[in-house]
Amino acid sequence: MAVPTLGLIENLAGVACAHCHQVSALFGQGGGRALAEELGLELLGSLPLDPQIAALCETGASLAEGARHGAMGQCLGEIATRLRAGGEAEVRI
Repeated sequence: MAVPTLGLIENLAGVACAHCHQVSALFGQGGGRALAEELGLELLGSLPLDPQIAALCETGASLAEGARHGAMGQCLGEIATRLRAGGEAEVRI
């Protein structure tokens, strides 16, 4: 099945502080961009590990509503906006 690849999204691109949502790199930086370039893909964004997501999963709360204001939710929203617009600018938190 030929399914087009829209781009690459880097996962675990850092960890978001549960209090201020600032993202700190854990595994270095630039790995997602390097892989996207190697594969000839666009880097759509870099998702941080967000402790708020784990807490929401534990309670069964809606990720769409609960994570909307955290680092992960913000990044996912920006990636979705970018995809709708045709991928104009990289999203990075």
